Amino acid sequence: MLAFSGKIGLLAVLALLVGNVEQAKGEMTFQAFMNGANVRPDPLPTLGTGLATLTLNDLETELRFEVAFQDLISYTTRIDIHFGSPNEVGPELFLLSQGAKNSPVLGALTAGELIPQPSIGINTFEDAILAMINNNIYMEIHTPAFFNDPFFTTVEVRGQLSPIPVPEPSTLVLLCIGSFCLLGYAWGKQYRRQ
Repeated sequence: MLAFSGKIGLLAVLALLVGNVEQAKGEMTFQAFMNGANVRPDPLPTLGTGLATLTLNDLETELRFEVAFQDLISYTTRIDIHFGSPNEVGPELFLLSQGAKNSPVLGALTAGELIPQPSIGINTFEDAILAMINNNIYMEIHTPAFFNDPFFTTVEVRGQLSPIPVPEPSTLVLLCIGSFCLLGYAWGKQYRRQ
């Protein structure tokens, strides 16, 4: 039993060492769940939904995106990103797609695709990312669903982009150590019964 306790002590020391090593800058992921209830200024009665996942690369120069949708009343005419809180209607910052007929829609955005909005302080790609981190960016999927005119479209589903929390490496190490301790305890109890 002493040998087992020594191993636990060694693992605890290693966890402290690993936890104190500075973590390199990594990718950041954002998601938005879209539906008609989130549309502003007036929610829309639709069964359509969408899920957008955007991943910012390590250098913070590119946002890869995947936008999946289902049960929309009609085909999509636009998928775009806007500045604004959940109850605001704000200006467009990025156009992801025009006329996508199949789900999911995949692609990447860079500084070249940004539609600057100086009046709200979004002048650079970095400004847009900071707004996204602060939950001030939303996604929309437009369709001609509520109009019979393909040139007049409306937002059918909308959702706020939010950062997805990623556990720090030290948290994962501590979780593993705790799991090993519990397994060791259970194993020790079983071994003593025999």
